[in-house]
Amino acid sequence: MKWKLATYRMLALTAVVLMAAGTTMAIGTPRGVYEPMLGTDWQCTRTMLLVTTCAHSSSRSE
Repeated sequence: MKWKLATYRMLALTAVVLMAAGTTMAIGTPRGVYEPMLGTDWQCTRTMLLVTTCAHSSSRSE
């Protein structure tokens, strides 16, 4: 099988797209964080190392 320049370019482009998708998925996965100023009644998640969202926990043990 004779490889052409276009085939090498397509393989390189496919590899770059797969690596970019994997990186985006690894960085974009929300992770639970603890915000000490809010207390234990709040659950916070951080996405893409910048965006932090918090929600009040609905399950309270009294």
